[in-house]
Amino acid sequence: MSQQTPPTPPAAQPSPGVSEHASPAPSALLGKDVFSSDQTRLGKVEKVIAGADGKTSAIQIKTGGFLGFGGKMVSIPDSRIALRGENVQVQMTSEEVGKLPEVKDGM
Repeated sequence: MSQQTPPTPPAAQPSPGVSEHASPAPSALLGKDVFSSDQTRLGKVEKVIAGADGKTSAIQIKTGGFLGFGGKMVSIPDSRIALRGENVQVQMTSEEVGKLPEVKDGM
């Protein structure tokens, strides 16, 4: 009898609809809905900050308002975001995002 080796498990694949963190293009993010890691809708991407290489370095969203009034603009670094289908997933809870400092105009 010959011995059979057990099958090798496939390499880990990202979940469907989730991009590997590869700095999404700025145009791919603008206007997309943003959700926290606890699945709270935070708002839409209002502005995309790109580095000198043209790659996304951060997104800015308006959070904490009601019906478009109030709230504050916050910046989330590229290292904390990922595309999930048609949305942006932030690797922070809604509470953590709410504690981010407000971004002033021109930043």
